[in-house]
Amino acid sequence: MNRSDATAITCARVLITALADHPDHAFPPFASSDYERALIDFDTICGPQTPGLPALRPAGQASELYEQALNAITILGDLGILDGLQVELVLDVLDQAFNGPW
Repeated sequence: MNRSDATAITCARVLITALADHPDHAFPPFASSDYERALIDFDTICGPQTPGLPALRPAGQASELYEQALNAITILGDLGILDGLQVELVLDVLDQAFNGPW
């Protein structure tokens, strides 16, 4: 994994984590487990050598963070870090976490 791949993966992970922690979107109680699943799936797809998360947390509305996370994951596909199926799987899990069945 090169430095730009690691940076792109870290960006997507930070955005997913920020969504999970966002006070406007931390409802209902099972939503956090949906984001945990999204992060576990993302880490499984990206492999065990993904970099750790920095202390930095992006700010903004939950909907803005969601759109940024979608873009970051799409970029991972554009860069060839993830294949098309992996991109769709991560986007689907993130969509379920954000929009949920509630």
